[in-house]
Amino acid sequence: FRKWLIIPQNNISFLRVLIDKGWLKTFKNEEIFLTRNHGLVSCNACYYDLGDDQSLLSWLEISVLNVEVHDSFEAGDLNLAIYSPINFVANDLLTNKNINEILSNPVNNLRFYQFLFKYYIDFPEKLFLRLGHLSLVNYDGRLIEAKDRKRVYLLNEELRQLLDNKALPESHIYLLDITRYSTGEITPEWKMFWLRLGIKEVLDSS
Repeated sequence: FRKWLIIPQNNISFLRVLIDKGWLKTFKNEEIFLTRNHGLVSCNACYYDLGDDQSLLSWLEISVLNVEVHDSFEAGDLNLAIYSPINFVANDLLTNKNINEILSNPVNNLRFYQFLFKYYIDFPEKLFLRLGHLSLVNYDGRLIEAKDRKRVYLLNEELRQLLDNKALPESHIYLLDITRYSTGEITPEWKMFWLRLGIKEVLDSS
């Protein structure tokens, strides 16, 4: 039956029967919803869609409804999880026990913080506190582990020279180059985002 159900048209037909007969709730714990990765999951484990954040979140293993199935039903028809960026960060990303391992990949790390920036203005303060315990990438490409977040500063030329000249131990201070995370111009809002995440700033003495 599973082999038959992973064919999009069959999945659509089966779900339509359940809806028409009023049987969908009876199957709420059954793995009958076809995902974009051609798997089958239950309704509580599947998002109807991720809005326009699909590309920013493509590095995550998230169950999202198959495109053909998605286009055949309205969001409310299937009782699937409805995507909300802030709830997604709080309840899916930050509860993922492997999140720091996932963020150890520089590409994943980049996309993650670009995604956060998109919505940070609406984040409650307690969410920022939780986000302050995730890994980053140092200006030289090294991973900044979560345990070292209190020693992270915005990239500063004087501090970089001290590090390059071995005047400070590498493990004593980390520098974050926010330009490498950006897809465009470095705006005051982009800098404020990092400061709100707990990254410290030291101004050049010049």
